[in-house]
Amino acid sequence: MQDNKTIIILAAGSATRMGEPKQMLAYKSTTLLGHTITTANTLSFGKPLVVLGANADGILELHQQHQANFVINPTWEQGMGNSLVFGLTAALEAEPKLEAVLVLLADQPLVRPSHLMGIIKKYESAAVPVIATKYEHGAGVPAIFNKSLFPELLELKGDFGARKIIREHMDKAIVVPKKHSLLDIDTPEDYLQLRNLD
Repeated sequence: MQDNKTIIILAAGSATRMGEPKQMLAYKSTTLLGHTITTANTLSFGKPLVVLGANADGILELHQQHQANFVINPTWEQGMGNSLVFGLTAALEAEPKLEAVLVLLADQPLVRPSHLMGIIKKYESAAVPVIATKYEHGAGVPAIFNKSLFPELLELKGDFGARKIIREHMDKAIVVPKKHSLLDIDTPEDYLQLRNLD
């Protein structure tokens, strides 16, 4: 873990709107999740921590060759916040002196390494607790959180994810504009749109 920072990839959801496990959908010679892992590994933070839940066995089998540490959240059905708590807890058990965590979603394959590097460079040059991605209606992940926010992240419940913490600290946060669409892949229509971009 470079400078006691690590990456958590949230990939535990059941993808009910997609109708099949979106983590395993084909994309650029791998899968949506595989592509996210590859992107994370360009940052030289060590292996990212991937939080699985629904369909974990099949996802694990398909991604065994990827450079990542996988953990399975048994209470994934409680929502994204619950999975983030599970992932951060696992990361802190592996590295008690963890200084910061970069949170990514498995269903944002258009996130580029350059955007993540922009977030990290801002974090390293500014003494703020969170650097997040700017969206039309606020800010969200990808985002990096300083350890000062770990207690609040560990209190997240249900489907309230990192965006809640970002919103509560907007007065101290820096938001990085996205230079291109990050397109969450939630529905078959989203996936078709993604494939048409190839």
